[in-house]
Amino acid sequence: MQAVASPPAISEAELPFKGAGLIRSGVAPLDTDGDGIPDEWELSHGLDPNNPKDARPFGLSWEYTNVEVYLNSLVEHLPK
Repeated sequence: MQAVASPPAISEAELPFKGAGLIRSGVAPLDTDGDGIPDEWELSHGLDPNNPKDARPFGLSWEYTNVEVYLNSLVEHLPK
């Protein structure tokens, strides 16, 4: 067996677009059950903020799981 060397790492300064730049973040909203959907959103859409299994069903849409409906709601305001 022969060891294969990894390619050298590229620094962010060497990238053509100099990386993503400064990304600011805030405090994540409360998600008691850890399902990826904030409690406030779950309550306003009839889901249980203490039930992590309610993220996977297709209860809010026949096309998307509940967590997908939430994620899509984050970008509804963007132009198509």
